[in-house]
Amino acid sequence: MPVISTINTELHVLEHSCRGTMQAQDIIDAFDAAIELPGFERSMPVLWDMRDARIDASPDEMQALVTHIGLMRGSRGTGYRLAVVAEDTVLIMLADIFKALSSPLSFQVRIFRDIDEARSWIRSST
Repeated sequence: MPVISTINTELHVLEHSCRGTMQAQDIIDAFDAAIELPGFERSMPVLWDMRDARIDASPDEMQALVTHIGLMRGSRGTGYRLAVVAEDTVLIMLADIFKALSSPLSFQVRIFRDIDEARSWIRSST
């Protein structure tokens, strides 16, 4: 399984830990499954740790991901912070594309190379 999703109860954050090669559908599946996790709350901040992952997705698949997230606003909530942690330059570029595509949606996206900085940014929203 390329994505393991947990609720970090100490920080009150939904965390996705990603490993290996991922497709856009893997992200959609993790997004949908996380809503059903015990302790999940609408509009909960989220951290995607992609330091050990690679995404194999076309621009159309990235747009489909953003469209899916937009359609799920009723279940997922709005106004939250989404942090992406990545070290690979290509993955950071894809995260930037996601950020640009999702700008009309009602959540904030930032990309980090350091997980502690990402968690600090998320904590500053609560």
